Order: sequence, then C-alpha cells, then structure tokens
Amino acid sequence: MRNTRRSGFTLVELLIVVMVLGILAAVVIPQFSDASEDAKIAALATDLQTVRMAIGRYTVEHDGRTPNLDPDGLERNTSVGFVNRLTQRTNKDGALRAAGEYGPYLTAFPKNPFVEDENFNGKIRFGTESLPAGGSGWYFNTESLRFSANKGGHEDL
Repeated sequence: MRNTRRSGFTLVELLIVVMVLGILAAVVIPQFSDASEDAKIAALATDLQTVRMAIGRYTVEHDGRTPNLDPDGLERNTSVGFVNRLTQRTNKDGALRAAGEYGPYLTAFPKNPFVEDENFNGKIRFGTESLPAGGSGWYFNTESLRFSANKGGHEDL
C-alpha cells in the first residue's frame, strides 16, 4: 500500500509565516516613511539653495534690482512676475524679452515638496516681516531678500 499523505503547509505553519511577515513589516515600514521625509527635506534644501543662487545672480546682473521689481522699479510682488524673471530672458531693466541678454536663471521654478495643495504650491508671498503663517509654498522677504519655504516646518533651511 502506498503512502497517500499530501504534501503542503499546515494551517499552523501558514499562521506562523504570516505573523513573522507582519512583525517584519512593522519594523521596516517606519524606516521607509522616515526616508521619505528625509528625501523631502533634502529636496527642499537643494531647491532653496538653487533659487537663492538664481536670485543672487539676477540681482547682481540687474544692478541691485530683485526679481520682484518691475522694469519701472516698482515692487509688484506677484508670483508670476517673480517666477518669469527667473525662468525667462530679460533686459537689464528686468523687462521680459525673448532676445534679452540675461537669464534664464532657472529652467523651471520648483514646488515646495511639503505643500500638497496645487492652489498654493508655486505661489510666493512677499513681505518684510518674519516668515508669516499661511498656505503659500514660498516666502520672499523684500527687506532682507531672503527666500524661504513657507510651510512644512523647515523654513530655516
């Protein structure tokens, strides 16, 4: 007579495997979420450094004018004008010109990785006070000329 015993895993063995996998997942998953946060912080720090360098270069090449100033020298403090002056070509006075002799300083304006609402991401708030609370992704202090992240708890990068 032949042994007709089936091969396979018992229910107890399967339960043990599932428990071991659950324990491993509980240990590993928090490490991945920390890595995601660290990656966002690193991306933000790099973006801030890049934009600050672009603002500095723009200001030097435009004889002290910052990107928030219109060609007439008035502060318009609009995100669109600020971003356009850094991502497009300009004349010495800051006027946008396709054949301008200066720029572009950035190929694209970065998004704040800590701002998920697309209505606020890429928006820049302007002012002279310390960093205000608010929903915009960026803040440009028109007095100190400091460009900062405006959300995410990493404003001091």
